[in-house]
Amino acid sequence: MKKNVVLLSILACDLFLATSALAQDPKPLTEAVAVVNQALEAKTPPPELAMLTAIDENLRGRYTVAYWETQVKDGSVVWISKAVEKEANLEFAVFQAIGGKKGVKGVKAIESLRMRLPVPILITKDGKELDPFYETFYRPGVVVISYPSKP
Repeated sequence: MKKNVVLLSILACDLFLATSALAQDPKPLTEAVAVVNQALEAKTPPPELAMLTAIDENLRGRYTVAYWETQVKDGSVVWISKAVEKEANLEFAVFQAIGGKKGVKGVKAIESLRMRLPVPILITKDGKELDPFYETFYRPGVVVISYPSKP
């Protein structure tokens, strides 16, 4: 419950700052509304951003997912960065590069990744290709991994 209240207060503060700035220039709000509308039209959930750190001989990849949490301490919001280590079988994964080839499978793709470790990756949460909307946020060449079924 506290997190929801904190989130709502942050959003209210952002809205106040945005509306006070609108008197000078309404363009940023118009652009923000356009991005939100595009996100609502995305057909898949946003990908998980991670750092692939190792691939073993059984084609299991280890990766780290970083995220932020907020806590209220002494009446102010504190942002805390956290990380979680995860593991997944890459044998049945489908790889694509933003702005490049799509649907690449197999050991050759995995070996290419192994040579570049550590490497930033995006992991789709629904097993489908990355929605074109999300591609606009990442530079060409970023590797996207999807699984036909849950890894």
